[in-house]
Amino acid sequence: MREEVRSKLLVELSTKNWNPYRIIGFLSDLDLQAQLFNKTEKEALKAVCWAAGISEDSLKSRDRKDEIVIARDILFKYHRNKKLSLSSIGKKFNRDHATVLNGIRRIENDIKTQYPPTMDILYRINEYFGNE
Repeated sequence: MREEVRSKLLVELSTKNWNPYRIIGFLSDLDLQAQLFNKTEKEALKAVCWAAGISEDSLKSRDRKDEIVIARDILFKYHRNKKLSLSSIGKKFNRDHATVLNGIRRIENDIKTQYPPTMDILYRINEYFGNE
């Protein structure tokens, strides 16, 4: 995964009209991988909930508050990076596979477009692991 982001970054930099916002998105994705994806499931869950200011139970709820949806999407991406199937990820959060896929796409787009609430939670995840 890290190699994939690195290659996207190199392709973007090799174009004449490279976009700095896309570069920031690639680096944010790379930072997410470095900070979160090498952690255990329990550590990742605790960090994401702390960063979003939510309880672990709220991730399984039907609540659509922005911070809960973002936290859930980050954890969808975390589990997908661990090679879990979409349906097995969905079972952990009482969701179906299509919701998981949509959440993964949404968090990737949020990173690419630097969506402020998402970037704030990602910043706090980095802060959480920086305090270890």
